[in-house]
Amino acid sequence: MVRASSPLGEIRGIFYAFLTVLAGIFITIFGFATYPIVKLIDPWLFFYHLITTFFARVIIRIFGVSPIVKGRENIVRDRGFIIVSNHQSDLDSNLISFAMHDVNFKPVFKKELCYFPGIGSTMYISGYIYVDREDKRKEGRSAMYDRCKEYLKNKVSVLFFPEGTRKISLTEVGNMGEFKFGAFKLAIESGAPLQPMSVSGARSLMSAFGKVPTLNFPDVGSPTVTIHPAIYPQPGDTVESLAARARKSISSALRECDDVAPSLATLRKES
Repeated sequence: MVRASSPLGEIRGIFYAFLTVLAGIFITIFGFATYPIVKLIDPWLFFYHLITTFFARVIIRIFGVSPIVKGRENIVRDRGFIIVSNHQSDLDSNLISFAMHDVNFKPVFKKELCYFPGIGSTMYISGYIYVDREDKRKEGRSAMYDRCKEYLKNKVSVLFFPEGTRKISLTEVGNMGEFKFGAFKLAIESGAPLQPMSVSGARSLMSAFGKVPTLNFPDVGSPTVTIHPAIYPQPGDTVESLAARARKSISSALRECDDVAPSLATLRKES
């Protein structure tokens, strides 16, 4: 469900962006001042991740967003895992941080975000992983996978949005975009489980469309984050089979307000 921009929504959206950048600048200054000590005590930088997720939770609360979290009992606790989630809006990362506030995970994000004031530097100081979508070289992708594998080996999880972008074309609004296979390739190569997550109701709050960020008031109830049971790679699995299982799991918790495609609704009824 995509809502039209409103003057009040645009003011809220601009203020939301301002607070996000301001928090990022604070975390960056604090991070660079304390990095040598923190890195020595906490080599996987969970401390900075906790600070980042704390600010994310505070900011969405300021704007009256009270997410509902379901399925926290399904979180894998004994090893690193690969979070795969649908991507509805710029709120998704904050909503997932709200749901997984006690889990050290590193999002895989597009390189372009490195150039946003406060945001890119915060991601860098927290040890997040960027991917250059314009770089088609095998070496660049291998370096990203190697970093993910190093995290997973040390019980640090990683977050992928398999759709790759939140800006689905207007004719496809409501459908999840085609999944890219990076997360599923990583699962097969590393043996790490997939942790599917569904974000529902975020598109109504903050659409991916429009020139000015718009943060609307909730009109479909609170956004919901559902954490599904983990999917463990099995012998004979392919990236396609893992992607299909993850997509089925994610689609099962989407609601009518997400404009679920008929094909996905049918898939749920047949399961």
